[in-house]
Amino acid sequence: MAQKTFYKNGEFMNALHKSSCASLDQIQIILKAIHQKQIESSKEYYINAGIGRHVRHIIDHYIALKKGLESGEADYNQRSRNSVLETNLDSANKKIQQLIDWVNHLDESNSQLIVYSEIDCDDSINQKFSSNKDRELLYLINHTIHHAAYIKLLLQQFPIKLPDYIGIAPSTATHLREEFLVCLEAVEG
Repeated sequence: MAQKTFYKNGEFMNALHKSSCASLDQIQIILKAIHQKQIESSKEYYINAGIGRHVRHIIDHYIALKKGLESGEADYNQRSRNSVLETNLDSANKKIQQLIDWVNHLDESNSQLIVYSEIDCDDSINQKFSSNKDRELLYLINHTIHHAAYIKLLLQQFPIKLPDYIGIAPSTATHLREEFLVCLEAVEG
């Protein structure tokens, strides 16, 4: 089994920053793959397949955390539905790059904040939680990768090839590496 690594203080935050940027980079890779197709077709892929809504949703969550770190309260219910980010590939890509730049310049402190989120699909119940920057970055990493996996599934209906690692969760990647090593040892052994 691979050794698990836990980081302390600033090193941990650097790892979270790096992983957060890597998850956003997966979205940029997806957008680039779509953009490289003919311009008329890229609109079909981005808008009609619903990919734009997933990308906007990811961006909304990062913006909520950014605002939350500034104000002390992050509200994941605040969304910019039907915005240009859902319909314009270039606008979405620029915003993703801005968020990567923001994450790269986050300070090392683990700011405390209050998080608001609806918790019930049958009734409008808005819950308030105590959290911190580390926890919310971890959430956004997993959330982004989760949506990258959805987008990858949506793109299977189109002639767009994405790298295999897109949409793979960190723990799944570790499992696959360990499984590969076991198979390699069996072959060599």
